[in-house]
Amino acid sequence: MKEEEILQKAIEKAVKNGWDSLDRYSDRDGTLKKKVLRYKKLESVEHLHNSCWEVKFVDKNGWAKDFHLDLNTILFDHDFAIAFFGDKPRLCLKCAGAFPESLEEHKRNSEVEWKYHGQQLYLAKNRLKYISQFL
Repeated sequence: MKEEEILQKAIEKAVKNGWDSLDRYSDRDGTLKKKVLRYKKLESVEHLHNSCWEVKFVDKNGWAKDFHLDLNTILFDHDFAIAFFGDKPRLCLKCAGAFPESLEEHKRNSEVEWKYHGQQLYLAKNRLKYISQFL
């Protein structure tokens, strides 16, 4: 699968699971914007150069908007990670699946999916290849 296809499918999955905004992005001129972009659906993804991607969204009013985004801006967006990986608890890190002494102890030692996979994604040599495992 091409990089564009992986990123497009990843964004589509996150949008399907409720991801509908970016809290920082760059305009075409490279100016960093910190306001929230709200959108309805993804139209297209194109790899421009290095880690810069052109992502076209259709906003809630039906207007197409294109943005130049750094790959990490997308993948490490907090809300993207929750929508893409989910926020269910993983196995308890301390008890490794064995029944803990108390439920509270288990909750303290558990980690949610998006945090775990966010850490793994950060360490991955090829982040798009890591993401592709979950499509």
